[in-house]
Amino acid sequence: LEDGWRHLVATGICTPQFAKAIFYPSLVLAFVVALEIWLSPFLGAGRGLGYAFFIPLWLAARMGGRIAGMIIVMISAITLIATSHGVVSPIAWAIHLTAMYAILRLFTLTEKDYSAARHAALSDPLTGVMNRRAFKAKVPTLIRETLKSKSAACLLLIDCDKFKLINDVYGHAMGDQALIAVAKSLRDCIQDGDLVGRLGGDEFVVYLNECDRIGANVYAAKVRRALAGISNILPFELNISVGIAFVGEDGIIVDHLLSIADDKMFRQKRRNRDMQMTFAEIGFEGEPLKRAGNGSLR
Repeated sequence: LEDGWRHLVATGICTPQFAKAIFYPSLVLAFVVALEIWLSPFLGAGRGLGYAFFIPLWLAARMGGRIAGMIIVMISAITLIATSHGVVSPIAWAIHLTAMYAILRLFTLTEKDYSAARHAALSDPLTGVMNRRAFKAKVPTLIRETLKSKSAACLLLIDCDKFKLINDVYGHAMGDQALIAVAKSLRDCIQDGDLVGRLGGDEFVVYLNECDRIGANVYAAKVRRALAGISNILPFELNISVGIAFVGEDGIIVDHLLSIADDKMFRQKRRNRDMQMTFAEIGFEGEPLKRAGNGSLR
C-alpha cells in the first residue's frame, strides 16, 4: 500500500492539492447526508436536501478541477440515491448522474472563466507579470508582514535604457520582444514570496522579501547578466537602470517608495553611462543600426 501511494504521488496522479479536493468536499457531503437523515422525519417522503448535494460538487470543481469533481459526482449520486425514499429505478439513477455531471461541468466552466478573468484583470497582457493595480494592491500586505517580522525588504524600479530608440529603429514588435525578455529575466531571478510587476511602458517594479542592500544589488547584477545573455540573440544590447528603495529606511508607503526608487534610478542613469546601450548617430539617409564588432550598435 505504501509503495502504491508513493507511485501515485510520484506520477502526479495524487497530489496534496488533489487529496484536499477530495477530502474537504467529502466532509461537506457527509454533513449533508447526516443533515438529510436527521431532517427526513420532518421533511416527509419524497422531500429532501437534493440541491445541497451540489455544494460538494462546487467545492471539488473549484479546488481540484474536473477529475476530482467526477469522483464527487459519483459519491454524491450514490449517497443521494441511498437517502431517497421509496423505490429508485435505473432511470432515476441515470437522471441523477446526468444532472450532477451537468452541474459539475457548469461549475468547472464557470471556475475557468472566473480564473481567466481574474488573471486578465491582475496581469500585464504582454509580459504576463502583475500589472500596476495588482502590484500596488499586493505590496502593502507584504510591507506589513515585513515590519511585523522586523526583516529587510526592498522595492526596485527598473527602466529599460534607450527603449524609445529601440522602438524607433527596430519597430514596436521588437520593442515588445525586449519588454518580454526583461520581464522574464526579472521573474527568473526572484525567489518565492517576491513580486514582479510592470508599471507601464518600459518601467518594471520588483518587491524583494527578506532582502537587504547587498541582496538587492546581487539581484540587479543577476538580472543584468541574464539580459547580457539574451542580447546575444537580439540585434541590440539590452540594458537596464535600477533604483532601489528600502522598506522602513526609505518609507513604508508604496507610492513614496516608488518615488524614492524612481529618483535613484534616474540618478543612476546619469551616473552609469557605461551600463547603457551605446548607439552611434543614425546616418543622414536613416540607415538601420547594426551590431559592430565590439558589441555596440553602429
